Amino acid sequence: MEPNKACIIIPKFFVLTILAFGFASAECESMYKVSWQKAEINIDDNIHTLEIQDIDIDNERIHYDHYAEKYGIHTGNHWSDDSPATLFGPCDGKTYCAKLIEVRETTDYKYATLEDHCGEEIELRVAKEDDCEPLRKVTDDTAEMVIDGYLHTIILYNIDLVNDKIEYEHISDDLDIRRDPRWSNEAPAVLVGPCGYDGCLILTGVRESSRYLYAHFSDYCAGEVELRLKKDEQPGYGGSEILVKKESDLAEYNSGTNPVEILLKDIPIIGNTGSAETAVFEIREGGNVIDAYIEIDDCIYYNEGRCAVTLTHISILSTVRKATLKKSGDNNGVSLMIPRGKPIEQISEKSINAYPGEIATQYVLLDGFAPSEILISKNDEDAWYKEGDCLMYGSQGCRISVTNILFESDQSSDYVVATIQDHLFNTNLEIRKKIGRCPDNCNCEKEGIYCNPEPIVCPKDCICGNVITCQNDDDDDDDCKMGCNNNGHCIQIGTRVADYNLKYCNLNGDMETVRESGNLCEHNFECENNNCVDNKCYSPGMFKRFWTWIFG
Repeated sequence: MEPNKACIIIPKFFVLTILAFGFASAECESMYKVSWQKAEINIDDNIHTLEIQDIDIDNERIHYDHYAEKYGIHTGNHWSDDSPATLFGPCDGKTYCAKLIEVRETTDYKYATLEDHCGEEIELRVAKEDDCEPLRKVTDDTAEMVIDGYLHTIILYNIDLVNDKIEYEHISDDLDIRRDPRWSNEAPAVLVGPCGYDGCLILTGVRESSRYLYAHFSDYCAGEVELRLKKDEQPGYGGSEILVKKESDLAEYNSGTNPVEILLKDIPIIGNTGSAETAVFEIREGGNVIDAYIEIDDCIYYNEGRCAVTLTHISILSTVRKATLKKSGDNNGVSLMIPRGKPIEQISEKSINAYPGEIATQYVLLDGFAPSEILISKNDEDAWYKEGDCLMYGSQGCRISVTNILFESDQSSDYVVATIQDHLFNTNLEIRKKIGRCPDNCNCEKEGIYCNPEPIVCPKDCICGNVITCQNDDDDDDDCKMGCNNNGHCIQIGTRVADYNLKYCNLNGDMETVRESGNLCEHNFECENNNCVDNKCYSPGMFKRFWTWIFG
């Protein structure tokens, strides 16, 4: 032995202890219940399914099906041995992976207790009903059930994952029933029935795996069956081309090379017709992204010089817009959806987002009462609207309208308030604007401001013509276009204020000192004595004031 090296001797029992501890600590995946009649267990990354069809209490056995997709195991429906009985195995040195322990019954149900190789127990059950025979699987795509002594057969032909539907055939030779293949309603859907208060046979859902499409059924006896079809034998999944729905608005076309994503961005609605002829898609291929405007029956994507994906249908529903795409040679296709719209949303006190576009009030002169019409800007276009007028149309008629027009006033300002209703989403919002009151001795109409004897000068920052409009101002602090800013407070035209000298709010938006007797004037409020006669401020003499006091 070399002097610088040491020899370490590990006892044999110590090695065995380490190995035993390692094996003992390995995880054991227990069996878990999928439904009242079905359980699954993961063994070596392969899902094994046990599905109970019936329980024989007298002979302590069960009628069950065992299948495992990965290894192609499908034992078919058969009776077990009397309990305790191995259902399948061995597993991890034990003679069973799952075994039947015992059976029992109550008034309404029959129960079977199963134990797995991990030592865990679960209990499955079937309903007890006189002369009720649960649905049973015959082949991967066929199931049978007996109703009132008559045999009914269901054959699965196709599965629509997008709309949760199946294409199937219903046959009962005993009752001379042979219905041609047809599409069901969206799951849950009654396929045969009724039986009592529910269906005899109900489609409860559809799903997919890497190789198969599945349809799940339940019956009035509490039986459950899952039929399946191979993807490569179904329309839309065959060959090397696949068109699948990834999200509600996104599909993927894959021809075995680079996948192409097709995103639905918009479906423009034509006016107030509630219909559309064009859809806007975003095509993503590799690092390239392009927008495509596609009409019905036009090609969305070409592959090797031929049309691979086509837009076949557009639907405008109450809350969604839908575009149906089909792959070449596919009878079903996929449907992409985007919202029909969003409810109106408040942007500010003055405006509303109507998706798309904006609705906002404009300035209007009032005589101190609610106007019959108000000026509203819709998508930057001004128009006059009355109560009940439609602002925007949808597929069901008028979607957004003016439902109410009010006049409100507080100590500092007057307002016009319009209630805007979104009929599609049953939403009501208000838009309001500060307004200026009509000057004294004037008549304010939407066509103009008429005063005696002549029309007045157009208010500051306003346009006076057939209609009177003033520019919107996003700065609320400067919202005095129909009045004057007096020490930070907006006051109406004609208001007189005592501030060192008596002042009044002029038509040009400025505060001016009142005029003494003899000065030119147009309105009473401009004069110190509030009396404008023949365009001059007039002050009655002392003698006249005396007689006025005596005789009134």
